[in-house]
Amino acid sequence: MAKQINIRPSGISRTIACPASVRLSAQVPYQESGEAAKIGTAIHSLAEHCYISLLDPMKFVGKGYEGITMTEENCEFAQQHLNAIYDIHEELGEGTVSVEQFLPYQETPAYKCGGTADVIGISKEKRKIIIADLKTGRGYVDADSDQLKLYALAAMESGGLYQDIDTVELWIIQPHHGEVRKHSMTTQELVDWEHYILQH
Repeated sequence: MAKQINIRPSGISRTIACPASVRLSAQVPYQESGEAAKIGTAIHSLAEHCYISLLDPMKFVGKGYEGITMTEENCEFAQQHLNAIYDIHEELGEGTVSVEQFLPYQETPAYKCGGTADVIGISKEKRKIIIADLKTGRGYVDADSDQLKLYALAAMESGGLYQDIDTVELWIIQPHHGEVRKHSMTTQELVDWEHYILQH
């Protein structure tokens, strides 16, 4: 019996461009994450910890966190991520935001697809969903992101939100490139992307 393939949202653009890459990638032996990826993971984790515990990320400068000695820049990135989370709170209202939430999209005997979104904000009252993602690398990431669209679809599907949401907003928090970038689309445009691009 063939092994079930795990499709990650972070690689969905490659999968859309070349569906065969999924099966080929599954044959590549596991490789431990590089230093940059470990730093990025630590920054994400620190931001989540400070959000939950109401702490100041800058208090962690010079301290070890998840095996990484946090620099001033690392902590500033965590702070910028926190600022975006607070902005989503302010826009959508209290009790609307989830951080580091796993979202399953689809699963069949052949594959499963799902991943952990950095931030999800949902307001039925304002009929809006915001998906935000922190990118700590230098490579520019457009807010019109396939990864974030997939998270939005998964959130809409798991929450049964298609009738409750009109606007989908995608945020990229990338400190190396300045201010938060945002891309807005309608729920219908997201569903069309799923039908004509993702599942084509």
